[in-house]
Amino acid sequence: MKKFIFYIIVFSVFVSCNSEKNTQTQQSKLTKTNVQQTKIITSNVFTINSMECYWEYEVLYNTSERSKNPKVTIIKKRLKSAKNENVCLDFDLNLSDSDYTLPETKLSYLDTEPNIFDVNFDGYIDFQFIDRYTSGNSLCMVYLFNPTKQCFIYSESCSGPSLENNGIVLDDERKRAVYTSKGGGGIYFTSHIYFNTAGNILYKEDFWNESYDNQKTDSIPFIFYYKSVNDSIITETIKQISSTSSLESIHKTFNHWVNTYHNK
Repeated sequence: MKKFIFYIIVFSVFVSCNSEKNTQTQQSKLTKTNVQQTKIITSNVFTINSMECYWEYEVLYNTSERSKNPKVTIIKKRLKSAKNENVCLDFDLNLSDSDYTLPETKLSYLDTEPNIFDVNFDGYIDFQFIDRYTSGNSLCMVYLFNPTKQCFIYSESCSGPSLENNGIVLDDERKRAVYTSKGGGGIYFTSHIYFNTAGNILYKEDFWNESYDNQKTDSIPFIFYYKSVNDSIITETIKQISSTSSLESIHKTFNHWVNTYHNK
C-alpha cells in the first residue's frame, strides 16, 4: 500500500513537471514568434563640410525580410564618419512625431544629398529635419555643425515652426532665419532670429496677433511685437488693427505689418 502511494506521488510530480516543461516550451516558441528582426542599413557615402559621411540606420522589420519590398521602422539614425566611423550626428527620434516607417529600398537614398542649409550663417552646412502636420504647420529640428568637434549638435534655440514646404526661410542679406506658424481663429506667429558672422544669435523678434472680447464689439484684434536679447525683452509694441471678416484678410494684414515694421 505504501509503495502504491509512493508511485502515485512520483507520477503526479512527473506529470506536473512535464506540464510545466510543455508550458515553458510553448511560451518560448511564442516569444520567438513575436520577436521582430532588427538590422543595420547604411546609406551611400556623401560629403558635407569637407567630411566624408554616411547615414547608419538601425531598423525594425514590420514584414518579413524575404518579402519583395519589406517595410521597416527606423529606431536609430546616426551620421557617421566614413574615415573613422565616429558618430557625427545622433538624431533624437523622441524629438519627432513622425512614424519613420517606410520601404527598405528607400533607406539607402535618404539624406545622401543634404540641402545647402546654413541656418546661423557661419559658413557651415547644418541639418534640419522636418515634421509635417495636417494643419500646415511643420516643426523644423535643427542640428548645427560644430567645426571644433566635427559633429552636429541639436539646437533648441534654432529649431522652430514653419508654414513653408522647405522649412525655415533664410534671409542671407540680413543674416536672419524666419519661422512661421498659425493657430485656430486666425492667430498667426512670425519669429526672426538675427545672427552675427560667427553664427551666434544677436537678437530675436516675435510678431503675433490676438483678439480680445469687448462689451461694445465682438472682438478687438491686436498685433504684438517683442524684441529680445538673451530671452530678455528690450522692445515691446502693441497695435490695434481694424476688424476683419475672414481669416485670409487677417493673414494679409498681419503679414503686411510684419514686412513693413522696420520701414516706419
